[in-house]
Amino acid sequence: MALTPEIRAPQAGIIAAVRQAAKEVMAPQAETVVVYNVPADRINVTFGGVNAVFRQPSQRLKATQGRVIAVCRGRIDNVKLRAWTFTLDGHDFYILKLGTSGKTLVFDLSTGQWSSWTSGGSSNWRVSVGMNWRSAGTIPSNYGSNVVVGDDSSGVLWVLDPESGVDDSILTDNKIPFPRVATGQVITRARSFLPVYSVYLTASLGEPALPENSVSLEYSDDQGKTYTLADKPITIIEGDYAQEITWRSLGQIRAPGRLFRITDNGSFARIDGLNINE
Repeated sequence: MALTPEIRAPQAGIIAAVRQAAKEVMAPQAETVVVYNVPADRINVTFGGVNAVFRQPSQRLKATQGRVIAVCRGRIDNVKLRAWTFTLDGHDFYILKLGTSGKTLVFDLSTGQWSSWTSGGSSNWRVSVGMNWRSAGTIPSNYGSNVVVGDDSSGVLWVLDPESGVDDSILTDNKIPFPRVATGQVITRARSFLPVYSVYLTASLGEPALPENSVSLEYSDDQGKTYTLADKPITIIEGDYAQEITWRSLGQIRAPGRLFRITDNGSFARIDGLNINE
């Protein structure tokens, strides 16, 4: 169940259930029935008869001679649309998942705004369905809310916690930061030009989700086709509730306008506004 640095078996008959992988597994001759929940970095089998269930693949799997029965569990493409709702912090959310290869669009009925939610390197949110769990138990007080959602790749049930600035990991106890992206637009018309001497960001400061979180500002003058980074990212200082977040000398805005994009990994729980000093 725990990670083993290395496993070697010159000859073996093995029945193994491995939840966390060994760094290397070598079995020159083996009759094996194995269940792998998490991959090994490398598995070498010179000669073997193997019945294997892989929940996640190994980086390298070699079998010089082998008779293998394998069941591989993982994400498969699904073009079906899924729609469901939940209520969190007084906001009613409508979730629309456009298949496993599309986006997950989220509509906040309270603000009338659309957003796109993702998980890790995926283009969509990894959950497929969810609901507000109607119970008088301790789920909200222990886990942050009563919104229970189902993971379509691992079968895990998650509970949404609006006060947590990081994600939980399926494999380890480590906390995983995730990016937040907010966009806004300044519109100009005709041949007018708007100078941008400085830009100020107002947000909930002083309590980043992880130490040394930073925020970056990008802008686009070609309607989002390309973006330019406005100087280097600014590190958010823990405990500094009056920190000034500003970017200076950002040129001029011409018609039809400029898009601004703010990106952070947990620097703020809330963004109040982005103001331009003209």
